[in-house]
Amino acid sequence: MVKFYLDKKLFSEDYREMGINRTMFRAVRHRKETGNKLLDFNEAITDSEILEIVDTLLRMKEQQFTISGEFSGLIETLKEFKKYGAHIVSLTEVNSIHKDFETGEHEKIPALLMELK
Repeated sequence: MVKFYLDKKLFSEDYREMGINRTMFRAVRHRKETGNKLLDFNEAITDSEILEIVDTLLRMKEQQFTISGEFSGLIETLKEFKKYGAHIVSLTEVNSIHKDFETGEHEKIPALLMELK
């Protein structure tokens, strides 16, 4: 139900109305734009929002997600995710939000495959 609700209101300007934070909203929107199977976090994630992200992922029944952002502090972010039951499964590739201007296809970028216990 939560997933349908998020997809239905995907481009709403008020992500708070949907009960999610801005980072989660962007991940949902980017999944729709890129065609990725899993939610991908390609921007910086602050430690203070990780619990909310994990709670939302669990409500959405999303056991796996990816992190493709190469932001500063990534190791600390991964450590914080671990506190809430998320661990690295493997390295994978996802579609970037950017497209190759010649082919029109989404660029492939490396990402960490994460899983919630």
